Amino acid sequence: MLADAATSVAAILGLLGAWLWGWRWLDPAIALVTSLVILRWSRGLLRQTISVLLDAQAPAELRTVVRERLESVAGGRVADLHLWSVGHDAWTLVASVVCHAPASPAMYKAALAGIDAIHHPTVEIHHCTACRSPGAHG
Repeated sequence: MLADAATSVAAILGLLGAWLWGWRWLDPAIALVTSLVILRWSRGLLRQTISVLLDAQAPAELRTVVRERLESVAGGRVADLHLWSVGHDAWTLVASVVCHAPASPAMYKAALAGIDAIHHPTVEIHHCTACRSPGAHG
C-alpha cells in the first residue's frame, strides 16, 4: 500500500510540475522512476509467492535446529523430515521419528516450542522393534 500511495503522489507531482512550469518531461520521468519502484517491489513479492506455491524447503539452519530438538526427546532419531514454506517466514513440519522409549507426539511438539516460524507440526512416532528383542543392541 505504501508503494502504491507513493507512486500516486509522485504522479500528481509530475502532472502539477508539467502544468505549472511547462515541464512536460517531468510526468514521463516520474512514471519511469515509479515503474522501477513497482518492479523492484513486485520482484520481492513474486519471489516469496513462488517459494510458497512451490513448497520451498526450509533453510538448512532451521532444518538442523528442528532435527536436533526432535532427536533430544526420548533418544529419538529423525527418520524423515519435511519442512516446507506456507507463507513468508512460515513453515509446516511433518516428521517421522524412531524412538526407543515410550514417547508421545506432544513431547516432540513441546521440544519445538519457541520456534515461532513452525505452524501445525505433525510428528509420527515409530517405536524401534529391534529394541524389544533381548540383546538386540548390545
